[in-house]
Amino acid sequence: MTRGRSVLLLLVIAGILWFISTRELVMLTPAGSTGPVGVANGEPAASEGGGSPVLAAQAAAFAVTALLLAMLGTLGRRITGILMVLLGFGYAGASLGIALGQDATPWAWTAVVAGLAAAAAAGFVGFGRDQWRTSQKFERAGTAEGEAHPDDDPAAAWDALSRGEDPDDIR
Repeated sequence: MTRGRSVLLLLVIAGILWFISTRELVMLTPAGSTGPVGVANGEPAASEGGGSPVLAAQAAAFAVTALLLAMLGTLGRRITGILMVLLGFGYAGASLGIALGQDATPWAWTAVVAGLAAAAAAGFVGFGRDQWRTSQKFERAGTAEGEAHPDDDPAAAWDALSRGEDPDDIR
């Protein structure tokens, strides 16, 4: 996988983690007696539990480390990969704590699965290969590796220039 695709994959995963962290992970229900004695008991309507700021912070850290991968070599990619795997497991662990609590929504279990998937993807990118694969888009078609192309003769190019021809002109 190329460097750009790896970073893009991890940024998409970070976006998914961010989206899940903003969903309602816990359904808040109105309590029986919430106020002090003698104060009218105005029961609040069932409100959304909202997202988790801890999960949002971990998703943001995952995105930042994904961007950091674009600038690092092999050793830096390995170290950052370890950090991203730990962030993925931390996201899954925090989500599991929410999911095992009372009144957890299905989004909490989705967050657990997404955290584990993020850790797996970070491990794949961080430890998948020794080198980033590079694109070979500048090689000429029709020549074998190690074989010189006939148009690569510098003397012939200079002779064509002397005659007033453009040696780069494709015929």
